[in-house]
Amino acid sequence: MSLTIQQWKDTGLIPSVGLQTWHEADGITGLNNGDAISSVPDFSGNSRTLACSSSKPIFTTNVLNGKPAIVFDGTNNPLVYVGSTFVGKHVFILAAYDDANFAGNYMGLLSSNGGGVSDMAILGNPSGTRFTDAFGLSGISYRKQNVSHAYNDMQAPMSGNISIVEMSSSPSVSYNGGISLGAWWFDPSAKWKGPVLLCMIWNRELTDAERMRVLFYFNLKYAQYKAGIPLYFPSDDFIGIRRRRFYAESPMYSKITDSIEFEDGGKTFNEVADNAPRRWEYNYKLVNTSGSTDPAAVRLFDEFYDLVRLSKPFYFTDKYGTVWDNVRVESYDRDHDAHKSWKQEIKFRLIRYPN
Repeated sequence: MSLTIQQWKDTGLIPSVGLQTWHEADGITGLNNGDAISSVPDFSGNSRTLACSSSKPIFTTNVLNGKPAIVFDGTNNPLVYVGSTFVGKHVFILAAYDDANFAGNYMGLLSSNGGGVSDMAILGNPSGTRFTDAFGLSGISYRKQNVSHAYNDMQAPMSGNISIVEMSSSPSVSYNGGISLGAWWFDPSAKWKGPVLLCMIWNRELTDAERMRVLFYFNLKYAQYKAGIPLYFPSDDFIGIRRRRFYAESPMYSKITDSIEFEDGGKTFNEVADNAPRRWEYNYKLVNTSGSTDPAAVRLFDEFYDLVRLSKPFYFTDKYGTVWDNVRVESYDRDHDAHKSWKQEIKFRLIRYPN
C-alpha cells in the first residue's frame, strides 16, 4: 500500500529543520480525476495552505509513477498562500512545462506573493527553454535532475518532461507576503502551463547528505532513477539512522577461478574475470520510543526493498566511503522479539557481481 504524506513525514526522511513549506499533489484528499483544486495542504507544519478561488488548476491522477499532479493549463490562476514574509533559501520542485518553449513573458512556476525581487522566483525566460536570471541574484545554485547549470543557463523541464528543479541561495532571500505557485505575482498573465507534483522550501541551504535524502524520496516515490537520478542504498552516511552492524566479506575469488588437477597431483589455475563478487551485511536496529507500534522508519527499508527487490542494481557506500556500483540485495529481513514490535531489527545482505 502506498504511504501517505504523513507516513513519509514520520519516517524522518525529509529534513525537518528549517522546512517552510511542503505542498504535494499526493497529499490532496477528497478529489477525483479532473476536479478543480481549491486548496493544497502544507505538510511542513507551518499551516501555509495554498488556495485558489477561481479558474482553478485541475487534479489529475496517475501522472508520474501512479502519483497525481496539479495541472495548470496556461490560463489557470495560481495557488497562493497569503501571509507573512519568510526566508526561503533552498527549493525542490517536481514539475514540467508543456510546450517546447516558454511564451513571450516570464511564466511563473514559483514566486513570492507581493513585492520585491529578493525571492528565488523561478520564472521562464521569455521565448526560451531556461529559467530567467533577469533579477541578477548572487550566490544562486541550480540543478535540473541533479545536474548543475550556471545561473545564466538554468535549463527548465520542457515539453512535458517532468523533472526535479532545485534552486538554492547562499545569501538570505525572502518570499514576501507568501508564495504563488503557478504564476508570477508581478504579471498575472505569466501563468504556468503543465503539471506540478511537489514543492518544498527550506529557510537554509541543505547539506549534501540532506540533499541525498530528498533525492532518495524522489526515487522511492516517483521512480526518478528512471530519469537519471542515482539510486543509493539507504546507508547511514546520508539516511540519518546509525547502523548497528557493517560486515564486508573477503572477495569471493573462488567464484572466478577455474582449476584442473592432473594425475601427478599438479594443478593449473585460470581466473575468468578480473573482479570477484563481493558481499556485505548491513543491519539497523530501530526502536519506537513513543508507542508500541513499528518504528516509522522501517517503512523506508520496506519501500526500498519493494523497489529494488533482488534484481535492480543500485549504488552502495561502505563505511570506508567507497562507492560501489551494480550492487543488489541478496536478502532482506526485519524481525522483532515476540510482542515487541516497537523494536525492529533490519537486516540486509548485499552482493556485487563482476561487471
